[in-house]
Amino acid sequence: MAIEVTHDGEREWQPGEPCAFCSRPTRYWFTPKDVAVCLICALAHEAVDVPSKKEWFVSNEALRKV
Repeated sequence: MAIEVTHDGEREWQPGEPCAFCSRPTRYWFTPKDVAVCLICALAHEAVDVPSKKEWFVSNEALRKV
């Protein structure tokens, strides 16, 4: 079953946040955990696979330091 995500309402030209699974910028969010999840990954994963907000944030900080 797919993850239900919601568009954040921002304009497409504004930068997105990295997807919790693939790190591609996205404007879509898994609202229960307040974590970005792109549409492609939302179809490929289940809600139980979505990391916590803290885990997502820590992994994104590590990517920014590379």
